[in-house]
Amino acid sequence: MKARDVIIDIRHEIRQARTDGSKETSLDKLEHLLDILDSEINEDEHKKDAHQIKMEHWRHVTSTSFEEHSKYTNLITVIGYGAFLAVWTSLREVIPQPLAMWSVFLIIASALVYLFDEIFSQMKKANALKSDANLYLGDVDEFLKRKEEVEETKEEHNISRISTWHFVFYWTTLTGLLSALLLCLGIIITALN
Repeated sequence: MKARDVIIDIRHEIRQARTDGSKETSLDKLEHLLDILDSEINEDEHKKDAHQIKMEHWRHVTSTSFEEHSKYTNLITVIGYGAFLAVWTSLREVIPQPLAMWSVFLIIASALVYLFDEIFSQMKKANALKSDANLYLGDVDEFLKRKEEVEETKEEHNISRISTWHFVFYWTTLTGLLSALLLCLGIIITALN
């Protein structure tokens, strides 16, 4: 029985008790209906609690895995830029100039997008830390009250970065691979000549 139906039945019993004058029967029925309503409310609250726990877990898992993935990707990206520049420096005089220039142009475009994204992300983190600094330095009771809020802010930052991170990841990967292909093409052309 739904909560709305129980409320309708309670109103019906109250009206019937007013007209019949049989208060004992109606009070027993009302108590039974209130028990049903209480059970419905408890079940709804349990469902809401379970949903909230599920969403908090999803946020935590998503935020944590994004943080770990982005650390790994940042490491690989920086190593890739370093390796590319080392190879490009040793080959720039050997391969055809247009290919050398296009490959360095693409890697610079890749690196600029990567750097701007990192700078923007660090600025957002710094602003969040600055706003939370008073909380850390202030009253301990206030900190304990708002501790979860600080963690949620960090998770929200990570989750909000996912969409921009996808663009940056695909852009840097695509331009980096195109740069590497141009270098390989330059090596092949030089070897064939």
